[in-house]
Amino acid sequence: MRVINNPNIDDNWICPICGTNDSKPCTLVSIEGTQNGSIARAEIFHLDCIELVFNDSIGILYQII
Repeated sequence: MRVINNPNIDDNWICPICGTNDSKPCTLVSIEGTQNGSIARAEIFHLDCIELVFNDSIGILYQII
């Protein structure tokens, strides 16, 4: 996961998880179903808002929001 320490984000952007546009390290997360080879649409999230959980019985990495 690539971290963007000083993102240049539009003033209208808000993190989909916390609902703020605080200037904090961010990362891009691919939007399911938008992949075309190695290119995909993505959403920006604050890195510290992401709390992933791995279900090893079915092999899925997820976050409950």
